[in-house]
Amino acid sequence: MSEIQISTEQTTSAERARAQGKPVELPAEYNEYLVVSLWMKTTQLWSWLKQRVLARRAGAYELCDVVAALVAFFTHRTPVRALRDFLKKSKPYGPELAGVLDRHAWISQPALSRALAGVDLQLARQVSAQLLLSSSRQALSHQAVQQTGYLDGQGDRWQVYHWDVTVTTLRRRALPQDEQLPEPARPGDRIAAPGYPGRKRGDIQLSRSTVSDANSALWLHADIQPGNGQLVSQLHLAAESIEQVEALVSKQVHDSVVVCDGVSGGLPQARVLREHGLKFVVRYGHYELLDEPQVQAWLQQGPWMAVQDSKSGPKRQAMSLGKRVLAGGQLTATVIVSRRRLPRSGRHRGAGKVVGSWVYELYITDLAETRWAANDVVTLYYGRTAIENRFAAEDREFALDRIFSFTGPGQLLAVSVALMIWNLRILRGCSVLDDEPVERLAQKPRPTPQQPLGTTSDDETPEPDTAQPLDPSSASTSSTSSGHEQEQPNESLRLAAERWCENHSSWHYRHDHRALQCPAGQMLRFSSLRERNKGRLMARFRGRSSVCSTCPKRSHCTPRTTSSHFAKEVVVPLVSQPNDTTSVTILNHSSRLRKPFTTLPPLIPVAPVLLPAVLRRESLKPLLTMTVSVLVPALSEQRKQAIAKAIDDADRQRRRLTIEQRIALNEYPFPDRILVRIVGQPGFLDWLDSANAWPRSG
Repeated sequence: MSEIQISTEQTTSAERARAQGKPVELPAEYNEYLVVSLWMKTTQLWSWLKQRVLARRAGAYELCDVVAALVAFFTHRTPVRALRDFLKKSKPYGPELAGVLDRHAWISQPALSRALAGVDLQLARQVSAQLLLSSSRQALSHQAVQQTGYLDGQGDRWQVYHWDVTVTTLRRRALPQDEQLPEPARPGDRIAAPGYPGRKRGDIQLSRSTVSDANSALWLHADIQPGNGQLVSQLHLAAESIEQVEALVSKQVHDSVVVCDGVSGGLPQARVLREHGLKFVVRYGHYELLDEPQVQAWLQQGPWMAVQDSKSGPKRQAMSLGKRVLAGGQLTATVIVSRRRLPRSGRHRGAGKVVGSWVYELYITDLAETRWAANDVVTLYYGRTAIENRFAAEDREFALDRIFSFTGPGQLLAVSVALMIWNLRILRGCSVLDDEPVERLAQKPRPTPQQPLGTTSDDETPEPDTAQPLDPSSASTSSTSSGHEQEQPNESLRLAAERWCENHSSWHYRHDHRALQCPAGQMLRFSSLRERNKGRLMARFRGRSSVCSTCPKRSHCTPRTTSSHFAKEVVVPLVSQPNDTTSVTILNHSSRLRKPFTTLPPLIPVAPVLLPAVLRRESLKPLLTMTVSVLVPALSEQRKQAIAKAIDDADRQRRRLTIEQRIALNEYPFPDRILVRIVGQPGFLDWLDSANAWPRSG
């Protein structure tokens, strides 16, 4: 007979204390989890989460149990690589961690994976919005945040939002293929898709659209889509989240603006944000605007204004091109152009267009010139580089650049919980500044230009560009002409269009709309003027792609074009003499170009002075001094037997449960008996009160 050895594992101190009915002291790694848990219960966020159920159940666990586990994971002080390792490490303290939030059992790793897979997209977006809005509401109204925001050229406070997309990439490892092996399955294909070739050197990727408060670094919105994501859909979701935040801060600020990168040229961002009634600053990617002769004249003549910088990057200058009609008449916005010297190496990287020895960049905005000058707009745009630093900081603090669930909604839920904790750390950190009001330097008056607007200094004289501009003296023609002379460009355009329609009998010119009417009855509105060879001016009339692509007469109009984005364009010659003064006047009037910023805002806008990274570090220091013990009374034998017995036929047949019944499956039946004891240094509880972390009595 073989020898049998029997050994018993040594019980832990937590198990011994639990068996003796004594409180279990939690390790210091879970101190922040306790503070966040009590905050959720205080703000009624926990009650709201318990009313949401998963599409696919994970045993007795529901959405609230998933959120509790994710909060514990992201607040754990000791870095843990995976959720699986963390849940294994936290299992000895599971009853206490669950009991803090009135739950009976701590979720396991398989149950957590199934639960994340059971989160549908609508639920994930709803929960994400609630988590971020609840955690940022108090911080946005905090005195320290209100005292440190952006100030415009009139000295009024603005709310500035940064929108951008961060990318998580996945590498596809080679899988063995053989006739005897099953087809390879890649779980990453369920959440990611191919993106831009070579971007971050990943085979597939997922994009997270985010909105951040430029002052406090609070995360206000998150959404995850495979691949590059759908830009318009991402923008609409982001704008809806900003609208909810605007209801909280509208009374505290003069106005707000959204700063975006210029992906897809910048026009989609401007259209969507304007549709939601939000102001914008966007990089503009249509550099053919620089080829217009009148714009080239302004580039040579000025006025250029120095852009404030960090003293470590390239020195930029900026100038406004005034309000212009863009996208075939679909958008009217102010166009800002900036320039910087081409590096000595002659190599240009990044956005912009090289003309001569300068690199030009374009931006569009609808900010009032009386509050934000051209150089202020460029400074405001490059302030969005702060969001890139926050992406790097969140990766260091929470390691968010990884996969938590191979489903998009599950990944969004996990990321949103981490961003909520980020916001709460900033909220608790702001309490450090309560007794020390933030004092910022007085806003400086805008200095009087050393040179008249419209000229350049000797040391900043630009080198001649390759293109020859028109006579700069014609730049002010439209602004100095009388009312009768301003009607002349419209009249000249009408005569040229009617002359063209005489040769195209099915077309008509609508003078009231400055548009050509096609045989199908659609309007092709006047777009711009272009100078052809030998100085000949041509007027461009463009239709809308959404109309032309579905027009029944499209094949007769342009039989060569099959593009779904086709928009009909008609070019009408205006004059035959290149030096005709009427042509110059038409060019000035058609491009809607006016001398920019003859009157500048009286003050220089200032950026915020809050240091969110310091606030997050300060929020963790008081937690090191606290000691937490939790007492979760064991259930009686009668309660245990009741759990194992069916109370009716529905219970015995395992019928579908109501929301209340599903939540009650893992609900601790006697939450009033759970005792949480916190011991800290003098003033610790006052600090928690000031941080709105939890309520205390007595």
